[in-house]
Amino acid sequence: MNEQWYFAAREGDQGPFATAREARQEMQRFAREKHDLEHFQHDREAAARSANIPLLSLDRRVSVHARVRDRATRELMI
Repeated sequence: MNEQWYFAAREGDQGPFATAREARQEMQRFAREKHDLEHFQHDREAAARSANIPLLSLDRRVSVHARVRDRATRELMI
């Protein structure tokens, strides 16, 4: 498109790239990163299950961090 190269992904079009070779290399890097991230998440969940560590949802994690931050702030003020 417009003498530039793109590749389509679920996350949206990726690019622009100056050459087809650069687009192909970035597409391969993109696919490797997605693959690695998927395996990282799977390994993380398996480790948490085997260690009996609960995983918190993002919403819950934010509220936990907020409580810790508030407690730390109060302790510093005292």
